[in-house]
Amino acid sequence: MGESRVIGAADLETSNPQHDDLMTCIQRAMTIANAAPRDLGRVAVSIGPGGFTNVRIAITTARMIAEVTGAACVPVASAQVVSRRVTARPPYAVALASKGETAHVTCFSEAWHPIGPASIMSAGDVPALAAQGFKSLVADHHLPPSMREAAMRAAMTIIEPTFDPVACLEAGLELPPSDPVALAPLYPREPEAVTKWRALRK
Repeated sequence: MGESRVIGAADLETSNPQHDDLMTCIQRAMTIANAAPRDLGRVAVSIGPGGFTNVRIAITTARMIAEVTGAACVPVASAQVVSRRVTARPPYAVALASKGETAHVTCFSEAWHPIGPASIMSAGDVPALAAQGFKSLVADHHLPPSMREAAMRAAMTIIEPTFDPVACLEAGLELPPSDPVALAPLYPREPEAVTKWRALRK
């Protein structure tokens, strides 16, 4: 869709967990950009995987803005956001939402283009990735030690991910929009709250 440039950005205030700064932060960014709601043509939102509450707040906010302004609403998987800032040569894998001994892994061939759907992987799957030519694993400090050790044994480089909101917007320019009503979080596993609710019902 051609070149893009940043005309305004604002940092989210997170020092006080009891204070929700999201909407005022969006307003600050709009003010910096000298833009009004009617100027919005597209809203991109990272749909996860990520923190249960944070992802739901982000999606609800994007839905509301899109519905009120008529802007297109584009869901962007968090792995695609991360992939926009990976400088290693593809193919590489992005591991997010680690839990227990597993992680939610998305494989990328060409830059920014995932190879099929993401899947839950464990240490036992890492050698197969290396055998397929994956030399880099993008993962944060939550990556299970067993997977980290398996990657090191396979001579894979472990790269810290970069979560850049501008990267989300860049990806949103290339991905198709979605009906805001149909926008839903990307959960690699059943949310723990749902699992507990099922258990309580029994």
